[in-house]
Amino acid sequence: MKQPSIYIISILLLWPILGFTQEEEDVPMIDNGVDITVDYLKLGSFLLDVETKFEGEIGLLVKRHYRVSLAYGYAELKPDSVYNNGIHEAEGTYLRVGLDYLLNINPQNNLLLGLRYGQSEYDDFVSGGISNSTFGNTPFEVRRQGLTASWFELSLSSETKVLTNFYLGGRLRVKVLKDFDKPDNINPYSLPGYGRHFDKSIPAVNLYLKYLIPF
Repeated sequence: MKQPSIYIISILLLWPILGFTQEEEDVPMIDNGVDITVDYLKLGSFLLDVETKFEGEIGLLVKRHYRVSLAYGYAELKPDSVYNNGIHEAEGTYLRVGLDYLLNINPQNNLLLGLRYGQSEYDDFVSGGISNSTFGNTPFEVRRQGLTASWFELSLSSETKVLTNFYLGGRLRVKVLKDFDKPDNINPYSLPGYGRHFDKSIPAVNLYLKYLIPF
């Protein structure tokens, strides 16, 4: 995880607790609503050569404290230096369903603790060479389609209202890998929506913009 991301998420998560809040407005708490969330940190990946990511989420808030969510994401991964003599590329989509408990710090700020289950479906491409003393370097290529992976997540989020019904937030996740396909005796290096397959648990950061529609 990059150091700037750690600093940013730490500030966002501690924002309500440390009191760096806007002046409180005399407005009622929102009991029910539908929200649309976009992870703007992932939008920066469109400027990179090694990965392209997008993620959006729809949430339903009921009885002020309970939020059910469904997220959809896309990832195209081309990590550098995966193998000494080969490459790995993966492209696919993922879904994530979850439940958050929302704690209102004040009318401007919320904390959320959540559990999620994620699953991805993707295609990948592996190429490289096998070296031996008799035949030298023998190249190979493997293309696989319809691979799947699944995982669980524990998340902690903090969000601050910046405009009417608009929130900026940060989310810290801990992902735990459940299972993934491993055909042809070649493990995929990167799992879209999760990360590297050999990390059985992995931290992740989301920075998001949310629009909430009360009803």
